[in-house]
Amino acid sequence: MFYQERSRNLKSKTYNCALYIRLSREDGDNMESESIKNQRDLIHMFLERTEEKLVYIDEYVDDGFTGSNFDRPSWKKLLTDIDNGKVNTIITKDLSRMGRDYISMGEYIERIFLERGIRYIAINDDIDTLYETPGLEFLQFKLMFNDYYLKDTSKKIRKIVRAKKEKGLLFILFSRKEEDFCGERDFFFYSCRWKMQKCFRTS
Repeated sequence: MFYQERSRNLKSKTYNCALYIRLSREDGDNMESESIKNQRDLIHMFLERTEEKLVYIDEYVDDGFTGSNFDRPSWKKLLTDIDNGKVNTIITKDLSRMGRDYISMGEYIERIFLERGIRYIAINDDIDTLYETPGLEFLQFKLMFNDYYLKDTSKKIRKIVRAKKEKGLLFILFSRKEEDFCGERDFFFYSCRWKMQKCFRTS
């Protein structure tokens, strides 16, 4: 009786939702399926089908940002809106869209969100921190897998770069900051022979 009443109370509550969407080069061959549009469509379909009062408030998109850290403009704006009481629920397509770093993801989901009263939903991973959803039983495993995928992809990129350099190819790197580009946003490179040069795009 108690749980039935609690379930009714939870479903009758209004949740102000932030849609968080992220895409980066680390998604590799999955970039089409993980596209911004596909993520957006999936989340809106979820909102339309739910029986709960999930109210769309705003959309936060980090296009071209790595999941290895949370130094992303839209993510920071989302946290600010949480602090200002604008939203109390975050929805992503899956866990990897929020991030891939095992430690940081665990810190957000298991401590920070709880302390701030934030509900987090990862649709395809069956994660909903408000309920004991089946996906929560495998949360640690999924976070570890996403972290491994990130590190494995980074190693593969470095191997490709090393092989090209050994062949005397030129890499021109376009980046917002002069850092290790394997963890940097919005880059691409192409090759030609004999010398190396770096070009940095200004905002």
